[in-house]
Amino acid sequence: MVIKFDHITFACPMDYNYMNIIPQGYIIDYMEKNLENIPCKLPLLSNKQSVHDLIFLSKENSIPIEITKYKVCNNTHTKNIQLQSKHTGGGYFVEYYVKDVTKSQRFFESFGFKVTELYEQKIEMSMKPILDKAINIKLINAQDTTNNFLDDFGFVSLAFFVDSIHKEISKIKEKDYKITEINPLKVNGKNLNIGFVYGDNGEIIELIELKKEQINEYCRFITGNR
Repeated sequence: MVIKFDHITFACPMDYNYMNIIPQGYIIDYMEKNLENIPCKLPLLSNKQSVHDLIFLSKENSIPIEITKYKVCNNTHTKNIQLQSKHTGGGYFVEYYVKDVTKSQRFFESFGFKVTELYEQKIEMSMKPILDKAINIKLINAQDTTNNFLDDFGFVSLAFFVDSIHKEISKIKEKDYKITEINPLKVNGKNLNIGFVYGDNGEIIELIELKKEQINEYCRFITGNR
């Protein structure tokens, strides 16, 4: 079960000034240097490399953004995922450009998303995690999209916190979507288990699970009961 939306990932080269594309008002929460590219990431990297830098950005009432900087990053700017600049209502809003909106609809339904608006070339979906505001995705038909890699330049993936990553991966595996192995990683002092799921349109979803000893502490933090 998805319990919280964690971030949208923007990949770029080490020397790129990411503030060129980040909306105003974002601040740095934390940074990590030379973070390991764990084995589950390797099938989703087009350039095999052992480390990356990470910068986590946040802004009140806005979608959290994780900047991942690679020594080698594909130059072509992927436009598959875009922040939706204008919207009404609460929650996070993302536009996802895909070759087949119906296939992509089924992919996101696997994570608990429900259709809210249905058009011929566009599908709007939403999901409300138990510990977060709603996640709203607008799927838009676009035949010029390409399959994503995590080291493509641009917004490349969405990341969800889940209560049990093994249970979530098993559920997705039954639907015949591609999955990676699950690996541990320590980020910002938190011990995490991480895996990836990717769909037929090149969608990449990162699943994150806190190790058991930190779940209660984290729940107290995000609900304000500290």
